[in-house]
Amino acid sequence: MKNKMKRTRLTTCASLSVVVIALTACGGGSSDSSDSAGGSVVVGQNGAVDVSSQGTFAQQMLGAVNAVRATARNCGAEAMPAVPAMTWNALLTQSATGHAQDMASNNYASHTSLDGRTYFDRISATGYQSSFTSEVIGGGQTSVSQVVNGWVNSPGHCVVLMSPYAKEMGGGHAVKKGTKYVNYWALNVGSP
Repeated sequence: MKNKMKRTRLTTCASLSVVVIALTACGGGSSDSSDSAGGSVVVGQNGAVDVSSQGTFAQQMLGAVNAVRATARNCGAEAMPAVPAMTWNALLTQSATGHAQDMASNNYASHTSLDGRTYFDRISATGYQSSFTSEVIGGGQTSVSQVVNGWVNSPGHCVVLMSPYAKEMGGGHAVKKGTKYVNYWALNVGSP
């Protein structure tokens, strides 16, 4: 185990790739709609960006999350009604991407950074002004579909995805070979 950890620490930054999840709107569908793309572009309030030029991966993430929100469901024992689609926010993406990269670089998965910062601290540091923020993370999933399904099947994460207070979102995905999970995901949500 010690040798594996040493090897992981010696892995160069070149093996770390961060994919910023820039998202566009997509309505309807089931919770496994990661192949769904399309719809009109929806942008956030503070930190708004036009995400229409982003790739399929970005469209898949927002499509999958908003498809989950479009259908009433149980998050564990809690019944959650369908809620409106979220929009994309660059500041939330900055926070989520930074956290996904940090988790991959330092081989851990937690809502608290190794330096003690919480998702609230990381989101606030971007300048995002919000009356509500939260976060979901994942580790090990190799696709948008897998990570979103994992969140839906985790009662606490599902409640965050289904929150009527969550109006905007931003996400990050980092990959680092030789770490425990290889794939690290973070999704930050907020309400301006």
